[in-house]
Amino acid sequence: MDIIIEIIMEIFVEGTSSAVSEKSLPLPVRVLAAVLLLLFCIGIVGLLILLAVKSKSLAVTAIAVCMLACAVVVMVKKVRELR
Repeated sequence: MDIIIEIIMEIFVEGTSSAVSEKSLPLPVRVLAAVLLLLFCIGIVGLLILLAVKSKSLAVTAIAVCMLACAVVVMVKKVRELR
């Protein structure tokens, strides 16, 4: 079951990330793909923050903050690249 979920999530993430930078797609489709990918990343980081608060773990908090910072850096680079 884990393998199936991993394959589905990989297809979703790879598909949305490639759709965002695809110039042949209409702008509304690319914006929708970017919003879906952003919501997915926010959800993962949110779950990690919730886990960190419940378990009071400094390591999980550090991982969540690092993932959030990386997501912001990637998002800024993509926006600059598309402009």
